[in-house]
Amino acid sequence: MFPAGHNYEDVATLYKVILNVHAVSCIPKPLYHYQKRRGSIVCDYSMKNFMDNWNFRFNMYLDLSTIPEIKNNRECVNKLEERLAIVAAIIWRWAYGIPREQRDYVFLNRVSSFARTHFPVLGYADLNLAC
Repeated sequence: MFPAGHNYEDVATLYKVILNVHAVSCIPKPLYHYQKRRGSIVCDYSMKNFMDNWNFRFNMYLDLSTIPEIKNNRECVNKLEERLAIVAAIIWRWAYGIPREQRDYVFLNRVSSFARTHFPVLGYADLNLAC
């Protein structure tokens, strides 16, 4: 079930569906065409959208990293962390472009805290968005 009132609901649910299937087939032909359009959710650069994206990806990371087959596979964990690093970098870039009073510092500091412990190469060790 998709979480009501949130964007990026596919991120929140698709991995759970895949974990519960008995078989998966892959074909080498791209059959999905993704198109961004003005006014779409993926072009909505709002704090809510960034929070939904981060929170769902972070929860997916937490859920999947408890599964022994994933937890013990460094390549899988690296991919999960890589996606979080990309989202964190996008959030920071966006947050620094909006007025301070529009920033949700509790959320931004949560992203920064995780990033500092997992991706020290992304920025300075003493990065503090609350300054």
